[in-house]
Amino acid sequence: RNDLYQSNKYDLNKDLLIKISKKEFSNNDFDKMSKNSINNLKISSIKDVNKFTPDSIKLLYSLSLNSFSLVSDKKNNVYLAKIIKIDENNLSSDNKNIKKFIDQTNISLRNSLYNSYDLLLNEKYKININENTLDRMKNYFR
Repeated sequence: RNDLYQSNKYDLNKDLLIKISKKEFSNNDFDKMSKNSINNLKISSIKDVNKFTPDSIKLLYSLSLNSFSLVSDKKNNVYLAKIIKIDENNLSSDNKNIKKFIDQTNISLRNSLYNSYDLLLNEKYKININENTLDRMKNYFR
């Protein structure tokens, strides 16, 4: 009997996913399925895995407003979810965190450019380094 229940549950979830992916699932369908047992849940960040699995949270963060999806929790319970609100925090340009982020990004970009340039030069030219001369130069600047 339990196997039949699991099979029906699997088929229902499969059919729901197909309808959602084809955009054939509507608000009316959502209301009918919920039978007035809708729970609102606010997810504070993509690292907020208190209710759902990390993969489910990533999926929710990839969805747009009024989108539907199936998500699961750590106990493998499956939920039908709808995105009803998206809060965005816009940081002001004078925020210290923004300045720190911009500096780190610039450093990262600069390093990436230098590494790319080094790779390009190494592919184009054969470079031999005389280790003795390099050691002498290092010692000279110490």
